[in-house]
Amino acid sequence: MTVQAGGRGRGDIFGRRFLRLYGKVNYFHPMSDAQTLILRAELGGVSAGGRNGIPDDFLFSRRR
Repeated sequence: MTVQAGGRGRGDIFGRRFLRLYGKVNYFHPMSDAQTLILRAELGGVSAGGRNGIPDDFLFSRRR
C-alpha cells in the first residue's frame, strides 16, 4: 500500500493553496502453482480553487 499527500498551505504570489492526495494498493491471490491473480487500485485527487498556480508535478492528467 502506498499513500502520498502534498500541497501548499498558504496561497501567495508564487502559487495557489492546494491539497493533493494519492493512494495505491496491490493484491496478489495465488490461483494455482502457476497462476496468480493480481489486482491493483489507484485513487487520487487535487483540491484547489483552480489549476492555475499549481506546479504540474502535483496535478493529475485531465481526461477530455
